[in-house]
Amino acid sequence: MNTPLAESGSLVLVDNDGEDAIILTNAVRRCTHAVPIVHLAAGEELLEALRTDSLPSRCVVLLDLNMPTMDGFAVLKQLRLGPDRNLLPVVIYTTSSDQIQIDRAYAAGANAFLTKPASMHEMIELVDAVISHWLTFGKTHSGKSPSSHISSPISSPTDTSPRSS
Repeated sequence: MNTPLAESGSLVLVDNDGEDAIILTNAVRRCTHAVPIVHLAAGEELLEALRTDSLPSRCVVLLDLNMPTMDGFAVLKQLRLGPDRNLLPVVIYTTSSDQIQIDRAYAAGANAFLTKPASMHEMIELVDAVISHWLTFGKTHSGKSPSSHISSPISSPTDTSPRSS
């Protein structure tokens, strides 16, 4: 059962794969918390939305790494160059679980790294954990966010222990 949260914020999915967007949207509908999803098909769209201040004021970005034109690492690098860009939580959301990519993402300024789960049940658990951590408990976009690493969403989707710096 979905429970609307008065000021919970929104998920912003940046992923060129439309099917992944549909799967994520379906998972959110089945989560404990109901939040809106903004789907952007390219990193350039996210950067433009930030330039024009057209994103919801409270949001967390789920950023895929594997996109044409501008990959997730390039997007993250651009995000972290601007003023106050460290206030926007960016969670890498990708099929990779490669430690080199995880380390590279954190070095570039990611707040968390999530591997896309294989089943809908695991997806719901993962999305519920993201919403609970980043949108209901953490401050987003308007204040500092806690950093976390959910390294194995399949085995422990609610692991939000702080990452080491």
